[in-house]
Amino acid sequence: WDRYPLNNHNNPTMTRMFRSVIEIPDWKEYFINRYCDLLNSILKEELLLNKINELQTNIRPYMIHQIRRWNRPSSLSEWNSQLDHLKEFASKRQAPAFRHLQAYFNLGDLHSLEIEEPNSKLGEIEINSLQFDESYEKFSGTYFSDIPISIKVRPRDGVDFLGWEEIPGTRATELKLQLRGDTKLTPIFSSSIEKFKLCILSNDGGKIELGLEPEIKNQNRRWVLEFSNDLKSWSTIKQGLGAFKVQAIPFSVAGSQSQFYRLSLF
Repeated sequence: WDRYPLNNHNNPTMTRMFRSVIEIPDWKEYFINRYCDLLNSILKEELLLNKINELQTNIRPYMIHQIRRWNRPSSLSEWNSQLDHLKEFASKRQAPAFRHLQAYFNLGDLHSLEIEEPNSKLGEIEINSLQFDESYEKFSGTYFSDIPISIKVRPRDGVDFLGWEEIPGTRATELKLQLRGDTKLTPIFSSSIEKFKLCILSNDGGKIELGLEPEIKNQNRRWVLEFSNDLKSWSTIKQGLGAFKVQAIPFSVAGSQSQFYRLSLF
């Protein structure tokens, strides 16, 4: 086999293009992150074993016909033994693959990255080349400390991205992140205000009293109270920082016509 040079896929002729482009910093960074993306997703032990078991179940009824006609493999026991070797490879491959990358490119430490609730109903989250569908409740992966990770957030129509719980004050929808240790990120979308209800508590004494149920006690959240006559044009009544307490709105502001109120939390 090896007497034909091009049959050896590691020979200089076959690897010339790869060895050339890997010297380009951006392509090298992309290659390493893409490799990690695959190891953290479709090449993960759990997913690989699930796929092997699924195929084994589907193919098993036909193996007796294969064996009877071709005698390859010689028996179901031999077939199951071969599958056991395949499962062993799938369960042990991830760690050596990370070590090979680390050694070949002289990379730094490995750190874990967790993204809580990448809910595609509210917005799409991308990590490098990975996109999450509704089946994901949490992403957990491993990346190298000296290779920046690209994280993008794309909110759905009518939904605002408010930032990350663990990075106060950052509302950028695109991040370049270098892991300095094990990291957890939780996206915050505007739909979180749906947990609260703005209520008219009373309209006596020439004032409308507005309250929030349940009461927000977070002293670091900014709030803006607005009103509108037509749900198109909104005007700010009050704004503040900290807990939203009962707000008394004079009728002179509310007026005699229909009024709509909304409270935005940041």
